[in-house]
Amino acid sequence: MKVPAATIAVRGFVIAAAAAVTFVGCSETTAGLEDVSEVVGVYDLKTVAGDTLFGRVGIGVGEIDGVPVQVFTREVFGAILTLELDRSFSDGRSLRTEVFTFGGEKIFDETEFLPGPVGTWSYSRPTVTLRYATGTVDTGTVGSGVLTIIRNGFAWVYERR
Repeated sequence: MKVPAATIAVRGFVIAAAAAVTFVGCSETTAGLEDVSEVVGVYDLKTVAGDTLFGRVGIGVGEIDGVPVQVFTREVFGAILTLELDRSFSDGRSLRTEVFTFGGEKIFDETEFLPGPVGTWSYSRPTVTLRYATGTVDTGTVGSGVLTIIRNGFAWVYERR
């Protein structure tokens, strides 16, 4: 059966119109992906609280196994923060922990890599919000390949690879 030329022209117009609507409808998604592409990636930690690594992230006084301790130090000497396109993230850190008695004797010294917490992230230029699976929330800013997260009152500055 031969289809009249007018029918072919109308079908062609309908297909072209549908493609145009699809293209216009996707333009917002595409723009959203361009925005997210500014953030997605792997970031290496460069400084904590303005100090190059080793960055001190906790000092306290307490007791361990009945022994009073004067200083509890956790120094970060490496961290990798990965923000995925699906809005998930992982945050691995290498930490050194030292504990001293009041007399200054070191009673504990350990280095460990913590695979780190995971969760989801959101982005509203220039703010990045990290929502950990534990319920903790950290916020920061991103621009020119530098991501600064405020965590426990300290600025953690990462550079994108």
